[in-house]
Amino acid sequence: MKYKFALKHFPNVSLGVTFKLLSENRNISLKYLPKAIESIIFNLLLLPSNIYETFKYKSIIESTKITKDPIFILGYWRSGTTNLQNLLVKDTQFGFASQFSTTYPQSFIVNSWMKGPVSHFIPKTRPMDNIPISLDLPQEEEFALCTMLPYSFYHSLIYPQKATIYFDKYGTLEDVDDKVREEWKSYYKFFLKKVTFVNNGKQLVLKNPVNTLRIKLLLKMFPNAKFIHIHRNPYEVFMSNRFLFNHLSQWPRLQDIPDQQEMDRNVIDRYKKTMNRYFNDYKTIPSGNLIEVRHEDLTASPLETLEKIYKQLDIQGFDNVKAEIKEYLAGIKDYKCNLYKFTPKIIDMVRQNFAFTIEKWGYDVPKTSQTHS
Repeated sequence: MKYKFALKHFPNVSLGVTFKLLSENRNISLKYLPKAIESIIFNLLLLPSNIYETFKYKSIIESTKITKDPIFILGYWRSGTTNLQNLLVKDTQFGFASQFSTTYPQSFIVNSWMKGPVSHFIPKTRPMDNIPISLDLPQEEEFALCTMLPYSFYHSLIYPQKATIYFDKYGTLEDVDDKVREEWKSYYKFFLKKVTFVNNGKQLVLKNPVNTLRIKLLLKMFPNAKFIHIHRNPYEVFMSNRFLFNHLSQWPRLQDIPDQQEMDRNVIDRYKKTMNRYFNDYKTIPSGNLIEVRHEDLTASPLETLEKIYKQLDIQGFDNVKAEIKEYLAGIKDYKCNLYKFTPKIIDMVRQNFAFTIEKWGYDVPKTSQTHS
């Protein structure tokens, strides 16, 4: 499969980060050693272009102004964030971080020629939900951060046995040294300036589930940022995350993955922490800069939901993009949904652990096993 090939042969964590992570995670099995060597060799090949791009563009990027603070899409994984971002960026007044830029954050300008060759090694759709994949489509910027910095929850894709540690430490970034937090902010700001530069100064629409934990930090960096939080039936969220992490087990990891029971516990634990953090921090967002939407509303009535977002966040130009959004929606009308079986055990587990969001948002057990993942 193309997906397996792409994951196996394109690990792209920078050399400095790779060596730091290896020094912190020495309990890798010898069977994964070839993957580590692959990653080092691949990044050695990228090193000259990384250095050249830094030399040529660093001062230009640093002087780039983010004139309009970004629009951040928040929400737990598998809650509809990708669909929402794909719809919003049909509006050409917005820019975004692409799959290519987040995969090669240190050289995506000078290595733009690589898009063609690399595109042959990626599938047309994501295996967990059949959503289209393209190097030019939006991607969450956390992938760029985990490439450039040793401070990301997504390093758990490589070291799954430390998933909880990475999540707790680098989710909110509150329980880290000030030096680490400032370094993270500096790299994040630089990457967003770089994306702004290639998007000709457009306001960015960014989708990154981890940012649901970082509202206070983001507001310090971008006081006038706007936020869209999307939520979905917690029963479906649990099943979709379970399905997702089983597919991500194909990632070029250097440790064995936990068993299903532990993976389920991890999903539950992260969901509780993420949503409780969101409920605690969203009140700090200035009035008029936050809107909450239901995944179900976006799916059933996308145009009406998007118009509501534009109106509440005081974004101009919705009428100008209606036709393009309608065309896009017509193109995905044959999208195939995943099928989930909600056993009594799963229903009981989700009800017990996610009662606080089930009750808050008025959700119930799905009446059908056919759900959008």
